[in-house]
Amino acid sequence: MLKQKLILLVFAVLRTIAPIIKFGNKYFVFGYDDVTEVLQRNTDFTIKEINQPKIDKYTGPFILGMDKSDQEASESSILQKAVKRDDIELIQSIVRDVSRELVEKARPKGTIDMVSELSLVVPCHFLDKYCGTPGPDLQTMQRWMRSIFYNVFLNFKNTPTQVKEAEQASAELKIYLENLILEKQKAIKEGIYTKDDFLSRLIRMQDNPETYLDNDGIRRNISGVILGAVDTISKSAVHIMEQLLSRPDILKGAVKAAQNNDYDLVSRYTFEAMRFNPFNPILIRYIEKETTLGTRTLKGGNQIFSVAWSAMFDSKAFPDPNTFRLDRVYETYILFGWGMHRCFGEYVNRIELPEICMALLKLPNLRRVKGSEGKTIYDTTGTFPDRYVLEFDN
Repeated sequence: MLKQKLILLVFAVLRTIAPIIKFGNKYFVFGYDDVTEVLQRNTDFTIKEINQPKIDKYTGPFILGMDKSDQEASESSILQKAVKRDDIELIQSIVRDVSRELVEKARPKGTIDMVSELSLVVPCHFLDKYCGTPGPDLQTMQRWMRSIFYNVFLNFKNTPTQVKEAEQASAELKIYLENLILEKQKAIKEGIYTKDDFLSRLIRMQDNPETYLDNDGIRRNISGVILGAVDTISKSAVHIMEQLLSRPDILKGAVKAAQNNDYDLVSRYTFEAMRFNPFNPILIRYIEKETTLGTRTLKGGNQIFSVAWSAMFDSKAFPDPNTFRLDRVYETYILFGWGMHRCFGEYVNRIELPEICMALLKLPNLRRVKGSEGKTIYDTTGTFPDRYVLEFDN
């Protein structure tokens, strides 16, 4: 946690003396008002230059790589119409049941690797039961999602080994989804497939010209929706538990809330913990032409890095920012983006993360394993947790 404290100290200094700085062709923005303004002004600070090339390459065009356009508006609207009001209860039921089942499975051992045995597994069950995309098997789906996500959003150096793996994963995913769509279309037409999942809704919506996507349109959008649904959840859940376990007094309150099945209170613990180490600390946009931000003139042709992590420790929006508080207003958090490109799956994240954490927090005397075994082990890129072992009384 020392590294985290040093980072937050640097952010505090920069918010005071250099809230907007420029290094080379990159601007960095640290204050809450400036960060949210950048993300809100989607015509001045655009995303297509940042996300579109790789999204197009690995999944095909998706709204997260589009600026305002007729295609973005149309496809965003169709995706929103594929979401139903009672989905929240369905998602919660799926995630809660799977989380509890996995935790109970680990109970006799007195230890659980929350990554391989829980936080990577739960999202894949969500993809199966809610999205309708189970994948060939659990391991293949995890490999596809991690490889493609990393290369779309995080492989800034375009490391050849990682690029090759993502190209292979992308090709495999494309074939899988194309065949899955055809199979479900046929089964729906014949009345054999009666399940109501996200993919089948998009297929049934092809009957209406206003919600029609051709098969490739469905594949592109399903790919984009599921891409950020696995490792983002897993890493966030690990970050949250790390924060709670490092604060014994706070942990006691979170445990009590979980034992009382107080989902709303557990949610408050969850997202406040996530503020201290968010999954996505920086959101990148592009400055197409010269503009102003506050009193600063920003030159066009440059990238702008909105440091959401810093912004969530700005006392203007988060009073007493270094204190873990449960009275924060959720809408002030910048945990899942902001503005036009706020995460499409945020409504899912707000359910999955508290439920995963609540299942763990119910374990008696939950704690880290002592020594090096209790440290979070990351993958070869240093990006995603592969192992985080916790122990408890059984």
